[in-house]
Amino acid sequence: MTGDIAQLKWSTAFTVAVVALSIWICYVALFSRSPKKRESSSQPPTTPLRPPPVPPLRHIDKILSCDILERDPEPIVERDPDWNFVYEPLPENGAIRVLEVLPAKRNDPLTVSFRTIATDKLSQYEAISYCWENQMPTERIICEGKTLKVTRNLSEALKHFRYEDKPRFLWADAACIDQRNTRERTNQVNQMGQIYKNASQVLIWLGQEDEASHGAFRLLHKIWQAYPGPLDWDVMNTGQQDYNFHLEKAAGLESTEWRCLEQLFSRHWFTRSWVFQEIGLACRALVACGELEIDFELLFHVSMILSFQEIGRLQKAPIDMSKGFLAALLRMPWQTKHDQNFLSLLQSTRHLQASDPRDKVFAILSHPAAKFLSSEGTAILPDYSKRTVDIYKAAAVKILRSPSGLALLSVAGTDMDDGRFENLPSWVPNWYTQRHLSTLGGEGSEFSASVGADPEISLSIRQTSLLARGVLFQQCSYIPANPQLIEESFMLLESLSQIEEVSPKDHLVRRPWDKISTRKDYSATYHDGHSSLRAYGLTLAVGGRTVYDHKADDQVYVDFLQYWHPICDPKRRAAVERRIKNLTGKPGNPRRFYETMTRVCAGRTFFLTQKGYYGLGPWGMREGDMVCVLFGAAVPFIIRPQDGPWKLVGEAYVHGIMDGEAIKMWQRNELKDKTFQIG
Repeated sequence: MTGDIAQLKWSTAFTVAVVALSIWICYVALFSRSPKKRESSSQPPTTPLRPPPVPPLRHIDKILSCDILERDPEPIVERDPDWNFVYEPLPENGAIRVLEVLPAKRNDPLTVSFRTIATDKLSQYEAISYCWENQMPTERIICEGKTLKVTRNLSEALKHFRYEDKPRFLWADAACIDQRNTRERTNQVNQMGQIYKNASQVLIWLGQEDEASHGAFRLLHKIWQAYPGPLDWDVMNTGQQDYNFHLEKAAGLESTEWRCLEQLFSRHWFTRSWVFQEIGLACRALVACGELEIDFELLFHVSMILSFQEIGRLQKAPIDMSKGFLAALLRMPWQTKHDQNFLSLLQSTRHLQASDPRDKVFAILSHPAAKFLSSEGTAILPDYSKRTVDIYKAAAVKILRSPSGLALLSVAGTDMDDGRFENLPSWVPNWYTQRHLSTLGGEGSEFSASVGADPEISLSIRQTSLLARGVLFQQCSYIPANPQLIEESFMLLESLSQIEEVSPKDHLVRRPWDKISTRKDYSATYHDGHSSLRAYGLTLAVGGRTVYDHKADDQVYVDFLQYWHPICDPKRRAAVERRIKNLTGKPGNPRRFYETMTRVCAGRTFFLTQKGYYGLGPWGMREGDMVCVLFGAAVPFIIRPQDGPWKLVGEAYVHGIMDGEAIKMWQRNELKDKTFQIG
C-alpha cells in the first residue's frame, strides 16, 4: 500500500512537471519571436504576379477599421517624487476642470484648487493660450494642499493673470488635463474647441517682455491709428482697397520699431498648431507680453495690413514682413466667407509646429471645414492611443473621399517627407514637415492636365497602397547637378541691377539652358511650335498661371526676356532685344517675372524629359523618374519605379501637357493607360 502511494506521488509529480514544461515551451515559442519577424511573415510578397482585389473607394471605411488604425501601447511616464497631487477622474459625460487661482501678490507662490464644470455650464472661466516650448514641468504649485508641477512659462502666465484681491478661474491644458492619462487626454482634446469657444475670454501669453516688445507695441498702435476701421479679408484679397498709402507715415521705414515688430511676430506662440483654433474660436482675446497688453483684434488688424501692403518689396524695408502674414493666417481662415476644405486647411497650417505630430491634424478639427463626410460630425476623432502614421492615413483617406480627391497628392510625396515616420506611404502627406511650397494642383487649380478623364482611384486592403488609373508620359532624362534655381527662396532683390553682379555663365537660371539648348541663336522650336527659349521662360513661371491672367503667355514671355537680357550670353543679347522689339504693345516687367519665379521655383528644380519636354519638379526627383498624368488630377506627377509599388515623388509642371494634351495623345493611342499602385 505504501509503495502504491509512493508510486502515485511520483506519477503525479511527473505529470505536473510535464505540464509545467509544456506551458513553458509554449510561452517561449509565443514571446521569443521578434516583432519584426512577425510583421514580415504577415506581409504579402513584394512583387505579386497580379495585384490583390481592389475595393472601390466607397468601402474605405471598412479598410480603416481592419487595416489602418492600429494602437500604440500606453506611454511610460516617470513619476516625479515631488509631484504628489493626484487627479480625481472626470465624469464621462463631458466635464472639464478649471483652476481656481487664489489671490496673491505677483511674485508670491501659486496656490490653486480645481473646480469641475459641466459642459452645459461653461463661460464661467477664461482660457489661457500659451506656448509649452518643450519645457519640463519644474515649477511647483500648491494645489489643494499638495504639489502639482507645471512649466515655467505656464507658471509665469498664471502669476501674471492672477488677481490680487479675488480668485480668478482659468483653464490651461497642461494643468487642467491629466497629461499622464491617455484616455482623459483624448477625451479632453475632443472638447478643446468647445472649451475655447465657450470661455468668456482667451488670455494670450507671449512670454516676458523685453526691450524689443516695447517698440513693437508702440508700432502696433501707430499702424492701428493710421488704418482705423474694420477690415474685410475678402475685399482685401481682391485688391479693391489700398492699404499702402499711410504705412510709411505710421513709422519711417528706417525706424528700429520695424525690427522690434519682426521680433514680436517671431515669438514661439505664433508658430503653435493649437493657437489656430484657440484664437479662431475665441469670442474675444487679450494679448499679454509681460506687463504689456493689447486686444488681439488690434494685433490681427495690423498683421492683415502688413500682409497686403507688401512692405517687404520696398527697397528700404529692413525686415521680412512675411511673419505678419503668418500671424494673419491664424485668424483669416475663420473669417473668410469662401468655403474651405479640410485639405486646404491642413496645407495653410503646415508651417505651424506641434510637440506631438498627431496634433497637426487634431488641432484643426474644430474648424467647420473639418466637419464633412462623416456621420460622427468630424473628419477624424482625436485619439492619442493611435499612431501618427495611422492618423495621417485616416486623414488622407477622408480627403480622397471628398471633392478634393487627388489634390491630396499635390501636397504629398517623398520630397515632402523627412522620413521621420516609418511605413508612411508616399501618397499620404507628412504634415509634420515644415516645408511650405506653393501648390500647383490644389483646390481651384489653374491647370487641367487630365481634362476629359474622370478619376479612377481605390485602395488596396492589404498594403494600404493607392491605386490610380492614368497615363505614363515620359522619363526624366536630365536634372541639373545643382537643383536650385533661385538664390534664396522668397527673398526679393532690392534692385534688378543686382542680377548683373552675378557672372552670366554662373547664373542659376542660365545653367540649365546652356545644357539643354541645341541652337545657341535661339532658333530652336518647342513641341508647341513656338521657340524653345519661350518655352523655357514660361516653364520657370509655370505658364504665369499663378500670377498673370489666364493664358497670358505673351506677357510672361516679354517679362522673361527683360529678365533674361542681362544674364544671357552677351553675344546673344542683340537677338533678345529683337524679340522684345517684335512683341510690341507689351512692355516688359522683369520684376514681376522674378517675383513669380521665386514663388514657384522655391523647392523645385528644372528637368528635361527623354523627348525634350521642359518641366519643374520637386528637388528630390532623379534622372530615371517618370512623369505620369493621373485621371482626374489637375497636374502631372513625378513617380519613381522600384520593386513593388511606385513611389510618389511630388507634383510637377510640364510645359505643353498642362491643358489635357497628354489625354489627347492617349485618345490617339500615342500613350498607354495603366493602373499605378502607389505605395
